[in-house]
Amino acid sequence: MTERKADRWYYSFLPFNVAGGSTSPLIPLFITEGLAGNVAQVGIISAISSLASVPANIIWGNLSEHDLDWLFRKLPPAGLAIITVVSSPEQAGEIWHRCFRS
Repeated sequence: MTERKADRWYYSFLPFNVAGGSTSPLIPLFITEGLAGNVAQVGIISAISSLASVPANIIWGNLSEHDLDWLFRKLPPAGLAIITVVSSPEQAGEIWHRCFRS
């Protein structure tokens, strides 16, 4: 069987699943050991995570190629990671300029 060039995108799932599979046991451990939570709280957090991922995946899947091009042109490579850990856009800009001076 010959491999078509268009089918190579499927290999991107390998690192994604390796990362997700290797870190998935850490979430319950962090809840029970780090936050002194119980099994019910682990279940609640797992359910909330699954519920949040459904609309996010639907939105991501419905983005057109034009939207994806715009998104990847406008956002810096580490932009989403920085934005999720700061409290204001100014703080994100300070961190960005400190780490990635142009």
